[in-house]
Amino acid sequence: MLRTLAQIAFVISLSAPKLPSVQVNQFAEVIQTQAEKNDIEALMFVAIIQHESLFNERALSKDGQDFGLMQIRSSHFGGNNNANNARLLIGIENIKVGAYSIKLNKEFCEHWLGRTPETEEWLACYTGSCKATRNFCKPTKLTKQFSDYEKCLEKEVDTGMSEDCGKIYYGKVK
Repeated sequence: MLRTLAQIAFVISLSAPKLPSVQVNQFAEVIQTQAEKNDIEALMFVAIIQHESLFNERALSKDGQDFGLMQIRSSHFGGNNNANNARLLIGIENIKVGAYSIKLNKEFCEHWLGRTPETEEWLACYTGSCKATRNFCKPTKLTKQFSDYEKCLEKEVDTGMSEDCGKIYYGKVK
């Protein structure tokens, strides 16, 4: 579904209330563009970013391999070097690389399944379950959470009110 910038900014603001409005608007613009370009629900970007980094564009995984808003594994996108890692810590760039990663995961699942994958199927690869197992494109508990969060965001857009979506990931609102 095509989302307006106002809708995307609204759910980003609800998901990350301390995020400055300048960043909210920048992220909303790039999410809208990448969602349209890659046929991905814009609110799914918000769901992924909320889970992966809590909208902290400087987030770094415990093992030091995943960077930024969408926790992109640098070795998969340009190698693990200082210049590439720095690029992944720029929110707008990270979202663009994340969109490309999603596109690749969707294509992989389409080839593997022989049909257009459902959201939770390509999400399984995005979250890493398609690496060392034969459970390719098989939804997991985490992909269900992503999907549930995205549905909760849809309800927020529809009603214009907070639905406390944080409880989906954290058991309580953060």
